[in-house]
Amino acid sequence: LDQYVILQKQQSTGKKKEEAGGGGEGAGDDDEEEEEEEALVCRVYFWQGRDASKVCWPQYSLSSFRTKIREKIGSKMPIEDERCYQQQENMKLLSYFKGKFIIHKGKRPSEKDAPNVRPRLYHVRQNGNILAQRCVEIGCSSLLLNSGFCYILKLPVNKDGDMSYILYVWVGSKSSEELMNATIEIGKEAFDDVETVSVLYEGSNEPDIFWTAMGGRKEFDLHADWMELIRLFRCSNERATLQCPRSVLISARMICQMRM
Repeated sequence: LDQYVILQKQQSTGKKKEEAGGGGEGAGDDDEEEEEEEALVCRVYFWQGRDASKVCWPQYSLSSFRTKIREKIGSKMPIEDERCYQQQENMKLLSYFKGKFIIHKGKRPSEKDAPNVRPRLYHVRQNGNILAQRCVEIGCSSLLLNSGFCYILKLPVNKDGDMSYILYVWVGSKSSEELMNATIEIGKEAFDDVETVSVLYEGSNEPDIFWTAMGGRKEFDLHADWMELIRLFRCSNERATLQCPRSVLISARMICQMRM
């Protein structure tokens, strides 16, 4: 339900401007800092959640928020805007998170909100590249499990009136070793408010509390062979030319949004 603005300073892909006229040795030292600023560009990623309001982007474009960004970076470097939708992020944005891009359901809780007391299930998935890896919260039901993937269950536990959390990393029997290691790493490093992290392997007598939190043990898919066969390409003319890049994540909602 939220939107986020991510600022990133990076080298400009354009060529540096050549000086008109020969500057002496004294002029070269004074212009070094200006040339460095000209070589940099501030890229602003406007990330929009799947269920976020659609009016936020026009408000961002027309509001004084750009002025605040200019004040924050404190220089005259150019600003480039890029709008990103959930699960349609480009590889460059995903690379900043180093495979730990976690998407939660709902809004970001404030300090006044009560602690979340419901179990939360996250699906960790990557399509051929660890940079395309996402950890997305899904419905907390064992029907959504698949032996070809790994999942994270965040379970709240009340101990003597204090709320704490237990994290279960569930490893599917047909998931890759790379995905398993990445999921365990996310569970141990990205969720810093948990008390313990336990790794469960499919078919290794998972505890009853694990299945109870997901509404009981139900039948789920035992393979994900379709991941090796399906390819989705998104055709768009948003940048004035027809481009058909391969999507890094396949979802029915994405196809509906394309309307192609």
